[in-house]
Amino acid sequence: MFNKHQRLALSRPPLAVALTLAAQLLAQPLAAAGDPDTPEAGGKVDVGAEIRRTQEKMAELYEAKSDMQKALAAWQKLLAEHPNERRYMDNVCRIASDLGKHAIALPIAQRLVNLDPKNAKTRTRLAQALLAAKREKE
Repeated sequence: MFNKHQRLALSRPPLAVALTLAAQLLAQPLAAAGDPDTPEAGGKVDVGAEIRRTQEKMAELYEAKSDMQKALAAWQKLLAEHPNERRYMDNVCRIASDLGKHAIALPIAQRLVNLDPKNAKTRTRLAQALLAAKREKE
């Protein structure tokens, strides 16, 4: 899943991880990937999208290192900036439930179930959060 540079970064403190990822992103020639929005292709680099991808990678790295508190905070920050992103909702809900933070997971699980009522995973998370909140009858 991770290349050798990313595995090396996992063994470093979070600031070193962030700096390593930022350096890797800056060093990658975007034009080589066929990105039409690179300066070399006459377009513009979407700095916001690059920052967002870096923040996602940080959250994933925290999870890989089993630092679930920091992973939750990272996904919550992304969700606050992009409130309609289902992947962020799902990650916050999943990690909050796993950490026993059902007050955080409950409203997100309710929203996810409203968006996709047939999704068994989100219905299970909602049920777990309701039980933990002693709201079994809902």
